[in-house]
Amino acid sequence: MKTVWFVYIGNNSYRDVVFYAYTDVNKYLAENNIPIRLIFHHPRVKAGENAENMPEKDIILESKPGFTITINTGEGKVVAYPLEGILDVLYGWLVKTRHEVQEIYEGHQMDPNDEIPDTVIGVVSFPLVTRNPYLDFYEKFLGVQKKVSGLNIIAVSVSPFYHPNKLKFSNRVFKAILHELGHAFGLDHCSENCVMNPPSTIEEWDSRVPDFCPKCFLELKRNVEWNENKRDNTSLQRGEEDRESSSEDA
Repeated sequence: MKTVWFVYIGNNSYRDVVFYAYTDVNKYLAENNIPIRLIFHHPRVKAGENAENMPEKDIILESKPGFTITINTGEGKVVAYPLEGILDVLYGWLVKTRHEVQEIYEGHQMDPNDEIPDTVIGVVSFPLVTRNPYLDFYEKFLGVQKKVSGLNIIAVSVSPFYHPNKLKFSNRVFKAILHELGHAFGLDHCSENCVMNPPSTIEEWDSRVPDFCPKCFLELKRNVEWNENKRDNTSLQRGEEDRESSSEDA
């Protein structure tokens, strides 16, 4: 089973919606026999000199004051997270947490190689933006998946998916998480009615089936199961023995 760490970075505003989406993703993976599971973490991270005075209900980025960006738009000022900063924070958190878990496993004489997740999904409450390198404006991202030193870092903003109906809101986030999980395990964008087909409007996203199309589904299962088998020498050896027996019988 491939485990993926899942963290929420933000305040209480969207936490219940994010947890509903997280639960639905795990339910989907289990019901479809996809060997991936999300593990929810509640990182309590400090931010700046006054971090000790922050309300306990908040989960704050480990950053200096002024980490967020305020952007002037036609609809007024928008508070956002810098994409590069979020990816750095998630990568640092993943490396640190993997190291801590490895020390625990080694202390108990356990083999950590197959146990420690190499992927983290960070769901954030504010929009994710990055400054265009050629023009003076910010680009928004619904979600991003990036590989750094062999580790998968996924960031998803719930802000663009907001809807006053929590069920609809949660369903949008559910599909976004599935989309980025697909990228983390080797899927490209798709042109079918599929969560791997990126929308041009939120209405398109609502019309997408909350599922992978048959082609993406099979590719995802192949990719995950192959990764599992690569770490399971016994399974691979059994497979080789079975093929040799079949050729001898023929």
